[in-house]
Amino acid sequence: MGQRFTYIDQLKGFAMILVVAGHVMEFCLYNKEYSFLHDIIYSFHMPLFAFLSGLVFTTLFDYKQVAIKIAKQSCRLLVPFFSMGIVYICTIRSGESFLFQPFKQGLWYLLFLWECYFISHIYNVCLFGKLKKRTYLFDVCWVAIVFVTVKLMIVYCSVEFNNVVGTLHLLRLYPFFFLGCIFRRMKCLPPQWKINPWIPSAFCLIWIILLWNIKVIPGKYLFKFSFVIETSAIFPIVFIFSKYGNRMNKRVSDVMIMFGKYSLGIYMFHRFMTDTLNLYIIGDYIHLTGSYFVEFILVFTIALLMCFLSVGLVKVLSYNNFCSFLLLGNMDCLMKRT
Repeated sequence: MGQRFTYIDQLKGFAMILVVAGHVMEFCLYNKEYSFLHDIIYSFHMPLFAFLSGLVFTTLFDYKQVAIKIAKQSCRLLVPFFSMGIVYICTIRSGESFLFQPFKQGLWYLLFLWECYFISHIYNVCLFGKLKKRTYLFDVCWVAIVFVTVKLMIVYCSVEFNNVVGTLHLLRLYPFFFLGCIFRRMKCLPPQWKINPWIPSAFCLIWIILLWNIKVIPGKYLFKFSFVIETSAIFPIVFIFSKYGNRMNKRVSDVMIMFGKYSLGIYMFHRFMTDTLNLYIIGDYIHLTGSYFVEFILVFTIALLMCFLSVGLVKVLSYNNFCSFLLLGNMDCLMKRT
């Protein structure tokens, strides 16, 4: 069990670094055109997060246990979602909309994750609460039902409603979340995979080829092959971390585990930093000169600094019970206080 959570925290930390690096390029470095490094990161980092979230999802069938779990997850995710959104639009994005924006000023994943938890809990309780057996055909049908329902919402509901609910994110990422749930439930976790190393290598090759085609002919294959691209990247990454994560340098491993454990705080606080850092001059220089090695070093150095600063902010705020509850969704501190 310890090894299992270790590699998951390492993966979450790795994915969190990629998220921050992607935002550094998108909001700090480049104004319009993005580099190939940006395309690589955005091709799999959020599907990887969704898969990992499903991999740690606990399947419950009792109504009372599910109600308690949903209440805790609502506190953990929705309280920071609304409180940080209000802080965000009252400070560096004053006057802009929050709920009616599809990306929720960068906080959309909190709402998306809560929706995934809620939908999956309802599925488990309503369909399998009284059944002794279940087949994976039901799982496939459920994903298809969710996909069709969300697609119909996009077509027939108003743009404002879809923006509030975040239907585009559900359409794209819920299959990855539910795939992680299936892997967890069938106890087919990555450390147990007995796979020929050529298989993840083939997935990597497919991923590179498809990404290269998209870069050469922008938008032509993006929608058609997006699921293949994301799966081709996720599979070898999860396989490598689960098999060889324990061989990683201890300091590097400890940093990734720390970022994984504080991923929620990093996700929320780094956006304040990326919105106040302007490096467009350097971005123009990189585009003109093709200095992509400089880009790589600069982007990931800034991303690591932002991750460390965000972790520090989380630790400082955790000393105050009210801030810990309001900004981090930590309900235990208030319960202890009362």
